[in-house]
Amino acid sequence: MPLRYDEHDKEDLEMKHITIPGTSLSFPRVAASFAPPSTDYTETETYYLLDAYLEAGGVFLDTANVYGRWFPGGKPLNELWMGRYFARRKNRHKFLLDSKGGAFDPWNKGVVRVNAPCIRADLENSLSNLKTDYLDYYWVHVDCPQTPVEEILEVLNEEKKAGKIRHFGCSNWSAQRIEQAQNYAARHHLEGFTANQSMKNLACPNLQAVWDDGMTYISSELEKLHREKAFPLFAYTAAARGYFSLFDQPAFLSSDVYRSPRTLFENPTTRKRAQAVRKLANETGWDPSQIALAYLYHQPYPTVPVIGVQSVRDICNVLVAMELPLTPNMICQIAQRGEAQP
Repeated sequence: MPLRYDEHDKEDLEMKHITIPGTSLSFPRVAASFAPPSTDYTETETYYLLDAYLEAGGVFLDTANVYGRWFPGGKPLNELWMGRYFARRKNRHKFLLDSKGGAFDPWNKGVVRVNAPCIRADLENSLSNLKTDYLDYYWVHVDCPQTPVEEILEVLNEEKKAGKIRHFGCSNWSAQRIEQAQNYAARHHLEGFTANQSMKNLACPNLQAVWDDGMTYISSELEKLHREKAFPLFAYTAAARGYFSLFDQPAFLSSDVYRSPRTLFENPTTRKRAQAVRKLANETGWDPSQIALAYLYHQPYPTVPVIGVQSVRDICNVLVAMELPLTPNMICQIAQRGEAQP
């Protein structure tokens, strides 16, 4: 089935790129995750969406060794499916590919896995699953403050030297730990983290729900670090699980269908922002989801939204969002002040 862009011509929509300082890589200003959201999601659907993403000009793929392990059987389904896709299409070389390691085992969360042996083992497993001998980027998926930063940086630099990863970053780390790692790398003439991956979107999060889901929302300390250092952010859950298009559905506050965006983001501040987005959408004709994504392209530091792709429309939304001419006044209207909720 050909990829369709509704009223937009394909020629008018193209991926904008960003060069990450300290790397040889030019990234499209979007990364796409194809992690299976449920057991109903099939490998065939993943192939179709990967084809559509590539046709649209998307090349950056975001995955992790833990994606899919939360289903019965505990297999890394996302990596396995993508590896078989690359083998069938013979197109691994057309993508910038990342993965992540060191995450907690969904079936044994009490075991700390942020250490050199686990990072090395996860990387080897990811390379095998993805049927590739290198990754363009590698993330330490979570942090464990009890593990010295030197242990983590040393193993990452060893794997880079071995040619298995080109560059690396951190995910779900605190500003303090990132600065510790960067200082250690500078003192010992090693490569440090070249980007951070954390949750950021237009919503105001319910922090306990975010933490319970194993994620972190970008803190004020992290915002300061990114702004002052021009440190690139890969912003996951960029569309806030669709909250800005779904919040005014009749059953949003009660139906289990909307449990994820409701649990993570429903609070007075997010609802006010969503109402402001809806008002702007009515005034401009823009889609609310596209407006919410466009907000991330107007940050005071390099920002790459990481979108979860479950339909071709998700791909179209981010392409359009790159082009939306949000003004400073519009941004002030939709990003109303508010503190993250406990």
